[in-house]
Amino acid sequence: MPGFLKKATVLAGAAIALLSLNGCQKEDGKIHVELGMWPAAQQTSDVAMFNIWKQRFEADHPEYVIEPANYEYAQDTVAVGAMSGTLPTVFQTWFTEPSMLIEQGYIRDVTDLVKEVGYYDDMDSFMRETLEDEEGNLYGIPRDGYGFGMLLNLRSLTYYGLIEGDIDEHEYVLYDESGDPLYPTTFEELAEWAELITTNSGGDCRGTMFYSANRQGGWLFSNIAWNFGAELMTIDTGGAPHASLNEDAVVDALQYIAGLRSNGYLVEGTSFVYNDWYSNINERMAIAFCGSDVIQNAVTQGSMERNDIAFVPMPAGPGGDRYSLYGGTPFVFAENATDEEVRGALLFLEYMGRSPVMSEAQKTAMVEGKQTSLSKNEPILPSIRPWTNEEYNSYADELDEQYVNVNQEYFDDFFDSIDAMRKEEVPYEAQKMYDYLDQAVSAVLTNPNMGREEIKNQLTTLNQQFERDLSKYA
Repeated sequence: MPGFLKKATVLAGAAIALLSLNGCQKEDGKIHVELGMWPAAQQTSDVAMFNIWKQRFEADHPEYVIEPANYEYAQDTVAVGAMSGTLPTVFQTWFTEPSMLIEQGYIRDVTDLVKEVGYYDDMDSFMRETLEDEEGNLYGIPRDGYGFGMLLNLRSLTYYGLIEGDIDEHEYVLYDESGDPLYPTTFEELAEWAELITTNSGGDCRGTMFYSANRQGGWLFSNIAWNFGAELMTIDTGGAPHASLNEDAVVDALQYIAGLRSNGYLVEGTSFVYNDWYSNINERMAIAFCGSDVIQNAVTQGSMERNDIAFVPMPAGPGGDRYSLYGGTPFVFAENATDEEVRGALLFLEYMGRSPVMSEAQKTAMVEGKQTSLSKNEPILPSIRPWTNEEYNSYADELDEQYVNVNQEYFDDFFDSIDAMRKEEVPYEAQKMYDYLDQAVSAVLTNPNMGREEIKNQLTTLNQQFERDLSKYA
């Protein structure tokens, strides 16, 4: 069980409960459920699909009214919503957040209701534990998972001579005759590729980029540091966490990034955020680090052809460590939501195709989700699934067979290895750690000639600050 939840409390819940209205039952006598994951207005095809699901649900469950409530989770606004009692009944967050949300009393225990609707036993155990406290109380439902990997622009890699292929036919050679990968499987090989891409393109295309802002640089860098042999956080025998951001392996990883930067193998710039990868992958760089849940952005927002994309595992570090940071998106429920509202929100997941219950409503929604993605010209890919029951996965396999519209060979290595490579985010104050690591990455991108001692000193300062943040768990 993740250690962070062993220290979580719900003492703030009582205070928030005092602010709650007595349920959400309106003058019409119906139970109103606010769906925070409702698409934004400009996502017209998604809004249309949700409206169909709303109509079906309300026809089958006339005691409920579904209220659209597009809500984008943010750490600096969730407290205001919680304390004012205005959070939606259900909303999406990140797997790093349940510890804080539980501790502050912003979300509620849904264990009994999840068991009542029949979802509990079919949930991926890894994801479920991420959403539980030490007593095994459940505070959310997983939407999906992701793992970090490398997205390859196969067209660019072929054009600049890194791999063989037929650009016009979108056919590429990623494996040798023995089936061994021809793409980089170590960070050393990645550096060699970054040099060749930059040299062969005359600087028009670079190897990759590293993010360094909005905590997204630290998020990616944590995965790189692990692969260089770092721990970043240790847990003592009493269960208390301690910062270890100044390990030699972290210095090694930063020096690696600095070397790529000083040699000109990275896209020019020192303050990239995560969204910048898909606006650069089509022309300005050949390899992007990203999660498996946003591969489609290379097409929908980066203008790539879907059959020019491969997604492969993270490279191994100097000592052979090879992990993929594993996270995801859960649905969580506002602390002041009543049992009736939560039950309605859980039942609505079936009409979204997001439950393990294989009813006609569930199956129809799963198909409609695929068809809507096709209408937006998105690549249809396999995914990391939140449910383990055979009926769900059998039907999901059927849909993949019917709708996946990319060359599966270019994705198999990642999806075949993710279970063995996955490593969960640190169990305490992950977002704060990412903020500190952002600063470290930004420093070496801005001044790639920083000496090892200077990098170590900066990390020691950041480590001291992070240790103070962690001291409340002692």
